[in-house]
Amino acid sequence: MDLAQHSILLDRILALSPEIAARSEEAERNRAVPPDLVGRLREAGLFRLMVPKSLGGEELSLLQAVRVIEALARADGSAGWNAMVIFGYNVAVGRFPREAFERVFANGPDVVMRGALAPLGKARATEGGYLIAGQWPFASGSYDPEWIVASGRVYENGLPSSLPSGEPKMVMALLPAEAARFLDTWDTVGLCGSTSHDFVVEETLVREGYIGNLFDPSAPSQYDTPLLRLPFRALTGPTHSAVVVGIAQGALDDIIELSRTKRGAFNPGLLLAEDPVFRHRIGQLSSRLATVRGTLDRMVLQIEQRAASSAATSLFDSAEASALVSFAHSECVAIVDEIFALGGSAAIYRSSPIQRRWRDVRCATQHVGASPANYGKLGGLLVAEPEARESSTAAA
Repeated sequence: MDLAQHSILLDRILALSPEIAARSEEAERNRAVPPDLVGRLREAGLFRLMVPKSLGGEELSLLQAVRVIEALARADGSAGWNAMVIFGYNVAVGRFPREAFERVFANGPDVVMRGALAPLGKARATEGGYLIAGQWPFASGSYDPEWIVASGRVYENGLPSSLPSGEPKMVMALLPAEAARFLDTWDTVGLCGSTSHDFVVEETLVREGYIGNLFDPSAPSQYDTPLLRLPFRALTGPTHSAVVVGIAQGALDDIIELSRTKRGAFNPGLLLAEDPVFRHRIGQLSSRLATVRGTLDRMVLQIEQRAASSAATSLFDSAEASALVSFAHSECVAIVDEIFALGGSAAIYRSSPIQRRWRDVRCATQHVGASPANYGKLGGLLVAEPEARESSTAAA
């Protein structure tokens, strides 16, 4: 393994992966990664994977973090999704004012947060802060949080408020966990163990010191590392993609294992692994997945180089990265589709891990970050005049 991709945390994750994979059916049945495994992942350092070493964290590079998330998703899609969410909150907490930032890390580097970054709640400015209320879906996390993040659009006089640019005005609030009430809503076809329930916050005053803005490029980060000062979307696109790459790799592992014992109903003398057509297709699928991984690695290295040089993120760079994320998701779905078909009737049983991979990868691809609309944004810039696409910097 390339040293740039390696970390001690990855070693710890790989040591836990066989048990995570063996208990994936348990996670699906209970709609949560088993608590004892979550505890061991926390001990391994998963909850502090991006926290700077100055705060006691692991401070992984982006490529190292991608490898950790991919390894967990390869073992179990829901475990990988949990890791991706933990990564996101490791980054997001740096976008709060110093008061909140110091409070979060007062008890150590393990940041235990859940919530929603999509601005689906309502925020009303009041003396000393904002009144936050609403119901948010997809608050992923198979663990009890200490803090809740709830983002919302700002309302004034009952109407949504906008910035001078015309974009919606949004805020991100940090609340103690007891301010939220979780609803038992996560009953889905895939990623069942991600525990992505809805939560509700009744109108609550959140002081100014606990109000941040995740998507404002001018909002400073409290972190002192160049990587974590980058726009939020630049960092999270690769980690979303790592989940589907890990799921697809897991499905490839599963079909190869199955092929060593499966015999065709009409040709029982031949193992699937001995079939030259099967071997051709497996080699092709493996190459396609390696191409996706390599493309994402190139994008990650460009992001890390941009952080090191403090270069601004152009609109074109941002659009190209988003389109590559969409491509990674759609290609991984196609790869898992073919693996499912290769598994024949054996893949349709609940006991087969392939059918779970098939459902998990589709669920992951429904995320807005993987939207096919990203292709249109890139295409619009590709046909624009060169000066227009190179002159502007991207929003966070």
